[in-house]
Amino acid sequence: MRWGAAAAGVMLLGGCSAQGEPEQRAIDPLVNLDGSFIVEYDGTGTANGAPATGLTEGKAGWVFRSSCDENRCVATGGEIADPSNPSAPLKNPRVADYVDGRWVMVNFTENSAACTGPNGERFTGDVWAIWDIAIAADMTLEPTITQVGTGDCPSVSTLTPTMTRAGDALPEFPAPDPSAQPPQQASPAAAFRGNYTLTKTRRGTERGEPDVTDVAVATNCLRTADRCVTTATVPGAPGKPNAFLGVYGFADGKFVRTMVPLPAACGDGRAGVAAESETLTLPADAAPNPLPELTGELTATFTAGCPGAVSYDVAYRLRPA
Repeated sequence: MRWGAAAAGVMLLGGCSAQGEPEQRAIDPLVNLDGSFIVEYDGTGTANGAPATGLTEGKAGWVFRSSCDENRCVATGGEIADPSNPSAPLKNPRVADYVDGRWVMVNFTENSAACTGPNGERFTGDVWAIWDIAIAADMTLEPTITQVGTGDCPSVSTLTPTMTRAGDALPEFPAPDPSAQPPQQASPAAAFRGNYTLTKTRRGTERGEPDVTDVAVATNCLRTADRCVTTATVPGAPGKPNAFLGVYGFADGKFVRTMVPLPAACGDGRAGVAAESETLTLPADAAPNPLPELTGELTATFTAGCPGAVSYDVAYRLRPA
């Protein structure tokens, strides 16, 4: 995932009270996510790792409110659905947290991705949107938006729209109270990140040589920590799509990846069609961050060309820095 350039980290305000005790320190963002903004897309970005055009295009108005205390800074807002109808609910309501000198918000929409299979079948999947809003040296906001399609429609794209502050918050387009938002939770799944060696070893008598690949892994979680999305990618040649893309959804202690039936080689060399299902289990005990190892199993079930299924042991092992 490409991150925008960030300015310095958070500034902390502090002093002494009348009793000589240090005052509580409050987080003070370099730029508050507060007011009305114009977010404009030019249709360019990357799709599955390759430069692309024909992506999201156009502009929209957004409103945000922010609130900070001694522990956190939170912003709430969303896209203005209809500028002529302030009573209309905001589209895509979001909650953003100020983390390491940038504003970050993660959300997903169910069944909002659509894709076509090799035989014209139509599939759907959820779409995650990860907004990483960096703060440039001139104190302007520089968002990078990563959109991840999951389930039967795995994909990843990045967009870098402009985000221009248009003015103060618009009270006629009210956003939720940021101070009323629950604290952000940390998910142990977020530790599945970094550069890994992926090894797949076939089970059974015809094991053969393991398939070994170096992959880059990124995990993003909802601020409630109950669900996450993970991408595992192998870059393609310069300017070309990823040579490998795996998209996992995390919930209930497991990373799960599925793949619709696609052409696959049978064990005897014949051409077949197989659907994949993969599960990685998060260790129950507290583990280092990033995770040094994550293991599971992959099953390819043939639907044409050859009978039965083939199973693999799967292991992600963190590569030395």
